[in-house]
Amino acid sequence: MLAAHYQTAAINRIIEFMQQQSQLFDRETLRNLFLQQNSDGWNFLSAAHNQPGNLQLFLNFILDNFDKFNTKTIKEIIFQKNKRGYTCLHLAVRYQPDSIKNILDFIDQYIDSFTHEFEQLLLAKNKHEKNLLLLSLNYQSDAAIHFL
Repeated sequence: MLAAHYQTAAINRIIEFMQQQSQLFDRETLRNLFLQQNSDGWNFLSAAHNQPGNLQLFLNFILDNFDKFNTKTIKEIIFQKNKRGYTCLHLAVRYQPDSIKNILDFIDQYIDSFTHEFEQLLLAKNKHEKNLLLLSLNYQSDAAIHFL
C-alpha cells in the first residue's frame, strides 16, 4: 500500500501484473484487495490520493476490469472511510486537487449509481460528517471548481 503513496513505477508494475494475470483475481479477491486498509484505515485509493498518476492507474484498472467489480463494491472502495472519517475524496480535496478531478471524472461515468452517497458528502452538516465542498474551500480552493 505504501507503493500507492510513493512509488509510481511500483504501482505500474503491480497493475501490469494484475492485468496480465487477471484470471487469478476473481470478484471477491479484487474486492478484498481494494478494500484492504492499513493501520490508519487507508485503502488503495486513499493511499494514492497524493499521487494523481497512481490514483488514475487504480481507477483505470477498475474500469478495465469492470466485469469483476459491481456497483456496490465500487461504492465501497470510493466511499470507504479511514479512522478519521475521511474517504479518498476528502483526502484529495484537502491535499491534491488533481486527484479530486480524477475521482470525480470516474464518478461522473456512473453518477446515477453514486448520487445518494455523493450528495451526502457534499451536503454534510454535522461535525462528524466531513463536507467535501467546505473542505475544498478551506484547504484547496482550486479543488472546489471540480464540484461545479
